[in-house]
Amino acid sequence: MGNEEQLELFDELHRRSALLPELDAPRIEGFVSGFFAVWDTVDDEIAFVAFCRDRPGPVSALLCAALVSLGDPSTSAAARRAFDSMSTDAPAVAGELGRSGPVAAWSVQAPFGRSIVIGCAAAAGDIDHAMLFELDEDEVLVDLQLTGSPVELVDPELTGDSTLEVASLDVADAVALVGRSWRSALGRVEPTPGLLANQRFARRRLNEADAEGPLPTFGAVAGLIDVSRGMSPEEIAEANAAACNTLRAAVGEPAEGERANQAWVEVVRGAVPGVSPRERDALLWLEWADWLGAGIGLLRHRDRGALDGQVLVDLVNSCPEVSSTIQGADRDYAAWAFDVALEHLADAGLLDDEELTDGGRRSLHPSLLEAWAGR
Repeated sequence: MGNEEQLELFDELHRRSALLPELDAPRIEGFVSGFFAVWDTVDDEIAFVAFCRDRPGPVSALLCAALVSLGDPSTSAAARRAFDSMSTDAPAVAGELGRSGPVAAWSVQAPFGRSIVIGCAAAAGDIDHAMLFELDEDEVLVDLQLTGSPVELVDPELTGDSTLEVASLDVADAVALVGRSWRSALGRVEPTPGLLANQRFARRRLNEADAEGPLPTFGAVAGLIDVSRGMSPEEIAEANAAACNTLRAAVGEPAEGERANQAWVEVVRGAVPGVSPRERDALLWLEWADWLGAGIGLLRHRDRGALDGQVLVDLVNSCPEVSSTIQGADRDYAAWAFDVALEHLADAGLLDDEELTDGGRRSLHPSLLEAWAGR
């Protein structure tokens, strides 16, 4: 990146870090771990250390202390020198960074996959945070999330999910399994935003416990999202035209002044940026008929109460214009796929408190036509 662009980024990261003195050690490390996802090279990391060194104070001291813990050798060494130059400014929490490690582990089997949860604590403390490693059917790492107490993840009564199957694991066995899944994923799996943002945090805790040595790091993979659903361009054009014709026959044309919203277009096409590969697969599993049934039902105001994936499945199955239905065996997966879509709509301000906003409902009709290029 250019010097001006780099300085703007560094200034933004430093300003966002103003909250660090209010956080505990794991949250500081988790916060700073995300910075590595926006730096292109080690040179960027070291340049940020220099940026902090030239702005001494509690925030810069904590940033450098975290980078000592999270960085590779060259970044860590530079951060150590910068921290030493401003150690008198450092809050007491700086001394707690990098002290947490794995102390407990669980295997969590859910309807749509398996996760390994590793609880962490400082040497003399109780478990206060956890890492969740999501694996695919081949035990390859596909996502990584950081959480608070692991009890919130492994206790079905607290999660409200009776379908979870939880089993305790030996910590060393869990670390070894995660290490194998991590190495297997390199070059095979598109890193999710969570994996890119949290990998430094996880590596810091796992590296000392993994007998195989330091874990590699993932880099961002740029590429176009394939939304063809395995269909040819001709088949897609035919499906788009049929969907638009059915929509217009059911509910007519959009009202004057209604405009499409990109978030709607993205979920209908299955081209939502930033979601995990598993979530993208779910969005692409939804077919034209599924969005037709859900969209027509919403345009007819047949949704009642809170809107979630199960409600949208009901709208699909009760839509007279849609001849196919979502079968019972697929119902939970379809509902989850719709929930992924709804989460994106909520992030875009089209869903609030589990109900479509006025803008969300007004933009639906033209957005469906936009998604199917039937303008």
